[in-house]
Amino acid sequence: MEVSDLVSCTEKISCQDIKLELTPNQNMNPTPELTLLAKLYTTKTISFIMVKEVTQKAWKPAFPMEVKKLSQNIYMLSFSHEVDFHKVYHKCPWSIRGGHLVLKKWSLDLSWQEVDFSLSTIWIQIHGLPDLWRTEDNLKRIGSKISSVVNVDLIGDFGGTWKKFIQVRVEVDISNRLLPGVLLPRQGRSDLWISLKYEKIADLYYQCDIIGHDKNHCLAEPFRLYNSSGKPFKATSPWLRADNDDIPPKA
Repeated sequence: MEVSDLVSCTEKISCQDIKLELTPNQNMNPTPELTLLAKLYTTKTISFIMVKEVTQKAWKPAFPMEVKKLSQNIYMLSFSHEVDFHKVYHKCPWSIRGGHLVLKKWSLDLSWQEVDFSLSTIWIQIHGLPDLWRTEDNLKRIGSKISSVVNVDLIGDFGGTWKKFIQVRVEVDISNRLLPGVLLPRQGRSDLWISLKYEKIADLYYQCDIIGHDKNHCLAEPFRLYNSSGKPFKATSPWLRADNDDIPPKA
């Protein structure tokens, strides 16, 4: 067959011609699938053996857990019992040697290559918000400045009247800069800085404020914000972490 004839034949093939209906496996166990897919965001070289050792040590599963490498920095985690599965999934995010580990549930009607790892669920502490504005709706509005809100915790770190902070659980886009806070305008008073601090975040480059970056793998411009007077201030520093009490000095 001439090349021209072959080209002519393939040009006539449409997407409809190659669609093939397949029958789902009706004999599969109907119980929830105890499998998570994980992606490690890091510029470091972390071996598969290290991933297995760290996850076993950190999670201490009561029942056997299997870890398989699917691709570069992507892993399959298979649990034997739903108790271990839920403990690991609901306590995310996790880190491995500074790398941010994103966990996703895996639906059986998806190939692992289709799973979207761009969002990571993170608890964010909201510091400095006066009681007058401590409502569930306001917390959701603050969380929505970052991304989609998963749930809200109005209790925070203390059960008494005064609370150091309150929390909101948000799906954070890994490719975006972390927002360090918001300015609350108040009638008759100056704008108030409300700090956002992120729990259990791993490597974070303070030049760009993006998880998983470092000075050798970042082309972003320095991240700056502007206060109510229009003056710029550095938006990134260790104050983004939940274990740091500082705030931006000119916010």
